[in-house]
Amino acid sequence: MKKSISLLALLPLLLTSCGQKISSVPAYINGDLYYEESITVDNAFRTADINTITNLINSKESFILYTKEASCYACSLTTPRLAKYVANTKQVVYAIDAETQKEDFKEFAALYHDDFYPDNQILFPTIFVYSKNTGALNIPYSRYDGDTMLCNAIKDYVVDTKVYSFNKFASFSTFINDKKTFKAVLYDRDDDDYANAYHLHVEETVNSLNKDVAVLNIAEWSEADKVSLLTVLGVGELGKLTLYKFENKEKTASLHVTNNHDEAVQFLTD
Repeated sequence: MKKSISLLALLPLLLTSCGQKISSVPAYINGDLYYEESITVDNAFRTADINTITNLINSKESFILYTKEASCYACSLTTPRLAKYVANTKQVVYAIDAETQKEDFKEFAALYHDDFYPDNQILFPTIFVYSKNTGALNIPYSRYDGDTMLCNAIKDYVVDTKVYSFNKFASFSTFINDKKTFKAVLYDRDDDDYANAYHLHVEETVNSLNKDVAVLNIAEWSEADKVSLLTVLGVGELGKLTLYKFENKEKTASLHVTNNHDEAVQFLTD
């Protein structure tokens, strides 16, 4: 049975409704898992704290968010099923745990209750699919019962892309050697200007391309990985929203994205 908790300590909330309209939300591939031989509950999900969720929403990115509790029995059944979905699709799924990340979850539920909990009760486990157009869509718990059923349920809400999201340089380096020819997008989700420019001038084109694209959001990269990335890109600093073209594993062209939408689209589609 799905577990619920009262939000009296947070906000006066009500019951989450069902039957929300299904939407095809672009789902990015987790580049850091793409070459992993073993994907389990221990590595399938990207941990989402309040800053990660806030930056995703502010930058108008689409994402899948799994909310759970460490001691919740229903979660213990859903978590391995969702990990199998990730193992099969390699898609990015963020997860936040209301027990082990108590303060982050409280802030998330309070700050974004209108989008994620409009009818005022938190239920565990819950899988949300979020986009700027639809807000947070709650996949009905009745569709979590079994690996195949859950996989099909999520597929009803998302659409596959050839966009690979990287948080680690080692994974991106493997991608370069494997794919050889592709486009890459460098930006910092923590910077509102760059995140907004990505949304306005790059995101729609990237999501619709039937070509391999690497998205490098350096907000989540370690300092050591940033230094390694500088060397590969042949630049002195990171930070601007920049598009790169790789051919035969080498960077051959780049474009700093300003307000010229057509120029960005042309670079990505060439």
